Amino acid sequence: MGDRLVDGYTLVVFDLDGVIYLIDRPIPGAVETVARLHAEGRAVAYATNNASRRSSEVADLLTGMGVPARPEEVLTSAAASAELLRDRLPPARRCWWSARRRCVRSCARLA
Repeated sequence: MGDRLVDGYTLVVFDLDGVIYLIDRPIPGAVETVARLHAEGRAVAYATNNASRRSSEVADLLTGMGVPARPEEVLTSAAASAELLRDRLPPARRCWWSARRRCVRSCARLA
């Protein structure tokens, strides 16, 4: 293990609001930190409990702030919930969602 905490891990998962950005601006040092991790070849992912955006929209938001992100690197609470239900419910089981229309459409793709 190296001298840095991160050296003991192969994947770094960042929370978003308050860690990578605050409202609509990157936190000082976040862009540089993620860039350094990428340059070192370390895997990076992003997690958010905000279900109002799809993974692709979050990735676009991050990239627009200077934090390179791909949709497959972003885990949203809506997508995590949909995957959990898909894995735990029997096939052809119906489930009623009480959520924003965008969230329901996003989750329906996992079915």
